[in-house]
This record gives sequence, structure tokens and C-alpha cells, in this order.
Amino acid sequence: MPRRPSNPKPRKRTRSEKSIQSSILRWLVSTGLLHWRQSAGLLKVGRKKIRLGPSGIPDILVVVGENGHLLGLEVKSATGKQRPTQVEFQKKMEAAGATYRIVRSVADAKMAVTESYDR
Repeated sequence: MPRRPSNPKPRKRTRSEKSIQSSILRWLVSTGLLHWRQSAGLLKVGRKKIRLGPSGIPDILVVVGENGHLLGLEVKSATGKQRPTQVEFQKKMEAAGATYRIVRSVADAKMAVTESYDR
């Protein structure tokens, strides 16, 4: 029988994007801010294909402040990276005057919302 190492390295458990996103959405509900989860891609229903949203759109959109500033939150895990379509969408949002942030935690989302109030 193989022997176990006497000092095994503890595995780091990173939170999934889905888990982080759920926590952020729960927090946003508690704030009363207008927000929604935006899906992208194609949905197949029988023979039909339905486009859910433009490719690269951030996971969560939030309307912030009295002037209705648009904030896009792209949720990523600790090691997650943007896809090229997400980088392109970020450029378009920022060119239009919106804010786009990559967030990896509820704390990151809170910071992004707070910063957006100043815009």
C-alpha cells in the first residue's frame, strides 16, 4: 500500500465564476440598484436559434446614481481572463461613456459601484 506524504500541501479552493456571480447578485438585490444578469450566446429551441445578447457583453449590468450611469461587471475567478470578444465589448462600452470592470469578488463589485457614483 502506498504511503501518504507526511505533510501534504493543502489544496487551494478557488471560487467559481458562477459562485462569485451569485454572491454579487445577492448583494446587488440588497442595494436596491437597478441591475440584471445578462446572458450572451445562442440558445437552441428546436430548430430555432435565439441570440441572448451580443458576444462579449459583461455578466452583470448595473445602473448607478441619479444620472443613470451604466456599469458593466465582468465576473472572473481568481485566474480567469477575458476572451477577445469581451475585450472588444469593453472598448465599446468605455467609448460610449459607460464603465466596465472585471470583478473577482463582492468586494470588487462594491468598489466598482462606489467608483461609478463619482462619474
